[in-house]
Amino acid sequence: MKFEAVHYSEIKAIEKLNDEIFVTSALDGIINIWNTRMRKLLISLVVDETGVSSLKFVQKRGVLLCGHESGISYYSVRDDFQTR
Repeated sequence: MKFEAVHYSEIKAIEKLNDEIFVTSALDGIINIWNTRMRKLLISLVVDETGVSSLKFVQKRGVLLCGHESGISYYSVRDDFQTR
């Protein structure tokens, strides 16, 4: 399955949220949320201008953690990726 490239620099992390959704992060500071069933980009969020180097989905809490030079950001998956 191929997806259109929408990052402007090297992808640093990929994290699976469930059987249909995964997230990519890159040095461009953007995280992209993808749907494999629909084969398209769902949401694109600018997280940090220095780049996002790591991702971790905490299923119990329903949050996506994003590691970057400025620290850690987290987003609620249950609330359509609203910043927490």
